[in-house]
Formats: sequence, structure tokens, C-alpha cells
Amino acid sequence: MIARLARVFVEFQVSIGLIKEEDANIYQYGYTVMVEMALSIVISICLGVWLGQVRDILFFLCMFLPLRSYCGGYHADKAWKCMLLSNAAAIGGWEWQNGAHYIWLRSG
Repeated sequence: MIARLARVFVEFQVSIGLIKEEDANIYQYGYTVMVEMALSIVISICLGVWLGQVRDILFFLCMFLPLRSYCGGYHADKAWKCMLLSNAAAIGGWEWQNGAHYIWLRSG
């Protein structure tokens, strides 16, 4: 669905002369990746609001996204799987962080 919306947007840009026809595939790919990434971040922030831990989720994203972008890792075959796994990692990081604080407080 996101790729379809990106294609419609690129076709519009081509029709008004904003981009060249031969560059359309590159723009479509770029818009698709950008929207998927933005959607995943918005979902993560919404989860942070729901959990009452926006600051922690934002911190996790600031650490996780560059690491994931530059170091690679598992690549899901569908965008929805990637969003699901990325947000599960964000919640897992939040849960681990809360558990780590608990262990630290108990041992100190």
C-alpha cells in the first residue's frame, strides 16, 4: 500500500515536470523507505505514550536507528514485519531497561 501511494505521488510529480521520468523508480523507492521509517517511528512514539515512557523510547530510538542503519542486521521481507519487529525491539529495550533498574536497585 505504501509503495502504491509512493508511485501515485511520483507519477504526479512526473506529470507536473518536477522530476524526470527516468528518475521515477529512484524517487518511488526513496519515498517508500521514508514513509515506512516515519510510520515505524510514529508507532514507536505512540507506544511510548501508551506506556508512559516517551523519553525512554526516544532514547532507545536514538541509539537503535543509527546502529541498525549502519551495522545491518535482520531484514524482513515485508515492511509490516519490519515495523512489528522494530517496535517489539523498542518495547523489549524498554522492558530490559526497567528490569535492569530493578536488579540494580535490589543489589545496591
